[in-house]
Amino acid sequence: MKTLIIPLTYNDKKGTIKTQLKIDGHIIYMVLREIKFKGSDFESLEGQIDIQKFDYCEHYNDLTNFSMEFTLPICIVQNNKEKIEKLRCKVVISDSIISLIAIRPKLTFYDLG
Repeated sequence: MKTLIIPLTYNDKKGTIKTQLKIDGHIIYMVLREIKFKGSDFESLEGQIDIQKFDYCEHYNDLTNFSMEFTLPICIVQNNKEKIEKLRCKVVISDSIISLIAIRPKLTFYDLG
């Protein structure tokens, strides 16, 4: 599988960043504020976090209080015909759940279509 390069908008209280997701079929790569992140899914993205550049939950070693918007190509099969469509996604991560009941941040996908 060739690497997918997907434009992404990252937003938090420190500002908005236009960047890219790079997905090679197994690993997601992303650079935010000069820090390289990689992981097998959004919840496992890891990087050398600079706490001056991000909201960060030390208890879980996670970034918190941000959103990401991007559009993924998906294959739809209808009447035995494949068609590539676009799925617009918004990932929202908040630490409000952590501060209330001490569980991992909630990962939510919205169909903005």
